[in-house]
Amino acid sequence: MTMKPIRLHWQLIDPSTNKARWYSLTTSKDLWGNTVLIKRWGRINRIGQQQFEWFDDKRSLLKAIQATHQKRMQHQYQFVENQALASEFK
Repeated sequence: MTMKPIRLHWQLIDPSTNKARWYSLTTSKDLWGNTVLIKRWGRINRIGQQQFEWFDDKRSLLKAIQATHQKRMQHQYQFVENQALASEFK
C-alpha cells in the first residue's frame, strides 16, 4: 500500500476542569514496508504514551483514522491543522 504519510493532531484545553491534553495520529512504514498507524496521547507539554497498529490495506487504515477522529470529537477535542507535531514531544 503506497500513500503519503498522514499527520493529524487534536487538543483539549479546558482550564475550568484542568484539562490540557493532546492526541496525534501519524502513519509511517516499518522496516518491511508495512503501514503503521502511530497513536500518541498525553498531557500538553508532557511526553505521553504511544501505541502502534499495523494495516494491510488502505481502506482499514482510513476506517481506523475516521473512527479515531469521531471519538476525539465526541470527547470535546479540537482538531488542529498545520500543527508541528515535534513541538508536543519535548
